[in-house]
Amino acid sequence: MEAIYLTHYTPKPGLDAFLAFEDALHQSQCCYSLQKCVRMGLGSPEDLLEALEKAVRVCALAGISARHHFRKVYLSDPQSGVSLVDWLMSKRGFHLVIMQASLVNEQAAKWLWERADW
Repeated sequence: MEAIYLTHYTPKPGLDAFLAFEDALHQSQCCYSLQKCVRMGLGSPEDLLEALEKAVRVCALAGISARHHFRKVYLSDPQSGVSLVDWLMSKRGFHLVIMQASLVNEQAAKWLWERADW
């Protein structure tokens, strides 16, 4: 399935060039996809979405802007016309999601073991 990523940008009145650049920089660092995690077998969509919600709460409790690490995007497959919501994450956001997930399958365990040297 060839997916097209669409990100909704809301124009903000009075947003200066520096803040727009900062926002674009954070957007460019969100290169991990929740849907890709599901396809890799790291967990079910429901489990990973719950882990993402917990990771966003961790950011809020730590005083960190979750917007810098998590971006809601809309996927559309032009062939089938199916649209769905995905989440893009920064590397740190991705690690937070993995830490919050209850990964109990063999594929996830192998994947985590390979990355234990973070």
